Amino acid sequence: IESEQHQMHSSLAVLPDGQLLGMLDQHFFQKVKPPRNETRKQRAARWRESDVWQEAVERIEPPVSPCRLIHVADRGSDNLRFMHACVKRRVGFVVRAKSDRRVEEATSKLWTYLGARTIAGETTAWIGTQRNGLGRIVRRGREARLAVRFASVQLDQPWNCHETHDGPLRVNAVYLTELDTPPDVEPIDWMLLTSESVKNFEEAMTVIGYY
Repeated sequence: IESEQHQMHSSLAVLPDGQLLGMLDQHFFQKVKPPRNETRKQRAARWRESDVWQEAVERIEPPVSPCRLIHVADRGSDNLRFMHACVKRRVGFVVRAKSDRRVEEATSKLWTYLGARTIAGETTAWIGTQRNGLGRIVRRGREARLAVRFASVQLDQPWNCHETHDGPLRVNAVYLTELDTPPDVEPIDWMLLTSESVKNFEEAMTVIGYY
């Protein structure tokens, strides 16, 4: 929910089969206007909109075993602080990556590293129709054929932000790229970062299903 002054961040409880159980958490927040000439280090040290996911993790009590809570979030949550918060709370996460981070002690970048992995298999996904703020269609729905790659990868800390982060984090990444994209259509390119096991194609498909 969004207004001129406030936005609401909501966390829903959903079973793996898509059944909605209810609301886990809701919280209002205000966007912060960045100061002029703000450095990257200063930006990393202050509160940012991406921190709402970390705060939700810290407010939501993990379920009693054998249930496992997995926070599934889109690109706005691509924040190492959020992922570290999940690890500390002993809950899982599946995040769609936004940043092409340095990985493996700055020896590569995330998209390059996963793009070099062998294709483990293929899947299909229905891509919904997308409209702009005026209601005009900017992307028509279609079924996409996707190549699936996966690998374990260490996410490095951002440059000049070491004191505001908990250090590098090893995660599993599942990378989906579209095959045979129709002409004049932007191909699907999704990078998912997860705490969950991804040792084979079946486990990669499980993570894709969560997202």
